[in-house]
Amino acid sequence: MHHEDLMNFDRIDETGNPADFIAFLEAVSRNDDIMAMKRRTYELLAIKAGQRILEVGCGIGEDARRISKMISPGGCVIGIDKSVALVSEARSRNGPKDGSIEFVVGDATALDLESGTFDACRIERTLIHIPEPADAISEMVRVLHSGGRLVAYEPDLEAFLVDSSYRELTRRLLAFWYGQLRCGWVARHLPALFKESGLVEIKVEPHAIIYDFDLLYRSLSGTLERAAEAGVATATEVSDWFEDLARARDNDTFLCANMGYIVTGRKP
Repeated sequence: MHHEDLMNFDRIDETGNPADFIAFLEAVSRNDDIMAMKRRTYELLAIKAGQRILEVGCGIGEDARRISKMISPGGCVIGIDKSVALVSEARSRNGPKDGSIEFVVGDATALDLESGTFDACRIERTLIHIPEPADAISEMVRVLHSGGRLVAYEPDLEAFLVDSSYRELTRRLLAFWYGQLRCGWVARHLPALFKESGLVEIKVEPHAIIYDFDLLYRSLSGTLERAAEAGVATATEVSDWFEDLARARDNDTFLCANMGYIVTGRKP
C-alpha cells in the first residue's frame, strides 16, 4: 500500500491525496505530549477576550477553534493555510457560521493582511516546510501591532530518537527522512530569526514529544518508500526496520522521541 510522503506538507493540493495529511493531523491531536505543547503555546500567547489572533499553518483548524473560545466574547481568529484542501476541511468542521473564526487560503511568506492588526500570532510545525522561514516570520511580525506576541513551535527532527536493533540502518533512514525537509534546522535558528525580525523579550522553552508506533509509522513510511530509489536502503531493509519496531511495540519496549522548541517574542 502506498503512503503519502508527509514531507510534502507545502504542496498537499498537488499530491491529490489530502486525506493522508488530514489523517496525520488527527493522529497528532491524539498525542498527549503534542497536546501539552499546544496548551503551552496558547498560554504564551497571553490571550484575552476580544483580541484578534492569527494562526499561520492552521491545517484542519483545531487550534484556531480552541483559541476562539479563549477570545470570546468579541474576539476573532484568522486561520491561514497554503492548502485549499485543508482550508476547506477546516471550514467544514467549523459547523454553523461562527463570526469568531475565519479560515482563508494564503501564503505565510506574503500575508494578504494589513500591518499592525493582530494582538498575537501563532505558528506550529509549519516553518520546517518553508524554504525561507525568515520571510514568514517577518510577515507575522509585520501584521502584529506594537506589543503583540509571536509564539512558534518547531521540532528539531535531526534530534529524532528511535530505539532499534538496526543501529546503522536507523541512522541512514532517519538522515534520509530528515533531509527531505525544506528547512530542517529552523528550530535551532528560531531565536536568531526572531531577533533579526525585531522582536524582543525572546524566550526559548524545550519540549520533548514521545511518539507511539502509529505516529512514527505515519510520519516516516511515505518518505521511506523512496529510500530505495535514493540508494539509502532496500525496500526489504525498510520493511525489516518497521517490523523490528512493531515487535518492540508488541513487547512494550518501543521508544521514539523528539525534541522541539517553543520560542516567544514581543513586537516593540
